[in-house]
Amino acid sequence: MRVCPRSRNMNSNAISQDRECCCWHHSSFSSLLQLVGDFQMASDVVIYDDDIRVVILKGSGRGFSAGADLTEMENYPEMPLVQKRRRWRIGERAIRAIRQIDQITFAAWNGGALGGGACLVSALDFRVGDKNCFLQYPEIDIGLNLMWQSVPHTVNLYGQTNAKRLLIGGDKIDSQELLKWGAIEKVAEPDQLLQKTLELAHKY
Repeated sequence: MRVCPRSRNMNSNAISQDRECCCWHHSSFSSLLQLVGDFQMASDVVIYDDDIRVVILKGSGRGFSAGADLTEMENYPEMPLVQKRRRWRIGERAIRAIRQIDQITFAAWNGGALGGGACLVSALDFRVGDKNCFLQYPEIDIGLNLMWQSVPHTVNLYGQTNAKRLLIGGDKIDSQELLKWGAIEKVAEPDQLLQKTLELAHKY
């Protein structure tokens, strides 16, 4: 497997290619601006490569993605209007970049996917989780609606009743319940997550 690292302060992102499979390790703690830029970069790398059939997304930190850094909201009132609009649409661009990838997309879902991170994992075609993976939308706890144009993805993937538990109740859903919902294909040990995802991906 060939690895092309990209430095990201204390974390790192990398795109690995194994002939027909491309695996992107993204920093779980990248800012939204960095994350969207990375998604667009990854999309540009693979979308026109006819030798790649499958793209796998995996967090390189303790979790898949924590989504938006809500501490950035402290400066929100002082931001110019155009900057506010740009920030609110950052997530939409990330989701669009994922959905525009023509290859089959997988999440190697390690640890938590929260808020915007949950939106990202829901936009992919398939998901394999480790036993510690979980899903949660904490927006409701701070009085925010789910943005990123992700309500349809959430309802389509998890069903109407479960989507209400997530979006209205803010429930934290663990790996076993996600498996029962059919939201993940299988549950793996953390050290076997990428291998199990690759095994499933090679079927496509």
